[in-house]
Amino acid sequence: MRRLALFLPVVAVLLTGCAIGNRYAYQSVVANPQLSGTTAVGVATHDQREYVRSGSKDPQFVGLQRGGFGNPFDVRTADDKPLADAMTTALVNTLNKKGFRAQPLIVAHSLAAADARQQAVRAGAERALILTLQEWKSDSVMRVALNYDMTMTVLDRTGAVLAEKRLQGNDNLGAAPLSPAAVGDIVGAAFKTKLEQMLDDPAVAAALRGRS
Repeated sequence: MRRLALFLPVVAVLLTGCAIGNRYAYQSVVANPQLSGTTAVGVATHDQREYVRSGSKDPQFVGLQRGGFGNPFDVRTADDKPLADAMTTALVNTLNKKGFRAQPLIVAHSLAAADARQQAVRAGAERALILTLQEWKSDSVMRVALNYDMTMTVLDRTGAVLAEKRLQGNDNLGAAPLSPAAVGDIVGAAFKTKLEQMLDDPAVAAALRGRS
C-alpha cells in the first residue's frame, strides 16, 4: 500500500510533464467532401471565441491538456499562427483538391461580423466563404472532449448570404491516448468531419458551385 502511495504521485508528475507544451496541426487537415466545382472562392475564418476577443486567450489557443492532477495546460497551434489561419489553410486545400479556385483571406478577430463579411467580399471572388468560430476548444485528460460552435456562410459578390450551415455541440471523442501529443490526431480528425458535414450541406454545396 505504501508503494502504491509513492507510485501514484510519480505517475501524476509524469503525466503533467507530458501535458505541457503540446501543439495541434489543424493546418494540415484536408477534408474529403462529396462536392466539387470550379468557382473562385475567397476563404476566411473569423475567430469570435469570447476568450480570444477579450484577450484572455491568444488566437493560437486550441484547447486544454490536463496533467495527472487534472491541472489544465494550454495547447496551441503547431506553427504558432492563429487557429483561424490554420483552419483557413485547411479549407483552401480542401476546396482546391475538389477543383475550386480557393484563395485564403485574413480577417482579424477584432472585426465585427458585418465588417468581416465586407472585407471578404471586397476580395472580388465569385464567392466568399466565411467560417465563424464562436467556440472551438478541446479538453483532454482521461477522455478527449471537443466543445464547438461554428457557422459556415457563403456570400455572393454583393455580400448577400446564399447559404449558411451551423454546427454546435460538445462531443466525447473517446479515451485519450497514452501519448498526449496523439490527441492532436483525434481532434484533427474531428475537424475534418465537421468540414465535410458543412461543405456537403446541400445549400452550401449549391451556393459554392454557383447554383443558388
